[in-house]
Amino acid sequence: MTAMERQMPPVKRAAVNGIEMAYYEAGPREGTPVVFCHGFPELAFSWRHQLKAFEAAGRWAIAPDQRGYGLTSRPEAVTDYDIEHLTGDLVGLLDHLGVEKAIFCGHDWGGIVVWQMALMHPDRVAGVIGLNTPFMPRSPFDPIAAMRMRFGPDMYIVWFQTPGDADKVLGADVEKTMRFFMRRADSLQRAAEPAEGESTFAFKDLLQQWDPSDQGGQLLTADDRERFRTRQPGDEHLGEPLAQPVELRRLRLVLEEHHRDGVAMFALVRQGGEDALRRVALLRAQDDEPGRGDHRGRDDRRRDDD
Repeated sequence: MTAMERQMPPVKRAAVNGIEMAYYEAGPREGTPVVFCHGFPELAFSWRHQLKAFEAAGRWAIAPDQRGYGLTSRPEAVTDYDIEHLTGDLVGLLDHLGVEKAIFCGHDWGGIVVWQMALMHPDRVAGVIGLNTPFMPRSPFDPIAAMRMRFGPDMYIVWFQTPGDADKVLGADVEKTMRFFMRRADSLQRAAEPAEGESTFAFKDLLQQWDPSDQGGQLLTADDRERFRTRQPGDEHLGEPLAQPVELRRLRLVLEEHHRDGVAMFALVRQGGEDALRRVALLRAQDDEPGRGDHRGRDDRRRDDD
């Protein structure tokens, strides 16, 4: 029996928004469900512990493999990963399940998607939970240019804008890549606080330099990593166990297309005290402009009633 079979409910599939979406459900189909949206480089499998907890508590929980990941379809065009598609997938999943509203909980890049759900589809959102991803108003700058200016040309999101290079590096040894990323924050501190003159979060060089015999700070067991590393024959049309960087090349589309100043519904933000990203504010260049210093949702927890 695989890690997936032991730790996750049976996979279900839905035809939504022009793709086939794989998702997992736990708990009774009653009340307002919580939809868990994973980040990069992750899968719905990342929510296995939460799904078990919700089932034990008698609450309805849903965790999809998002577009381009895992067992969900993998469109080729970068424009197929814009925020309209990504939020549209979640609306389609609610329609498939006959759900009027859900609470959306997103981690990392999934957090960006769930905040945009509240802006673009407020009639389908009962609340938002962002795990290490605060609400980010639209930047007055091109987001990639701002990151390049603030964090350097080797910062991983900037690096991902070059087609092919990141795909090759990350896919050369998927197990090593997953072990490198899935470590405790103190193991990644060099990325958050580089030496003078180095780019922040320059994961390409750090990954290539990292000794895979280093067992420190690992978050996944070998069995868990197998879920990210393997695929089945005939799955070529599905997402990668390690999501393709095309999914992160859509950052410009996510941050530029839709924006408002705030989210007028219940919103909760949680960040780990040892989260390396907490020490480095993304798009910090916004703070340098008058009136742009208030990154709403930065507090550990808050209710946004504006």
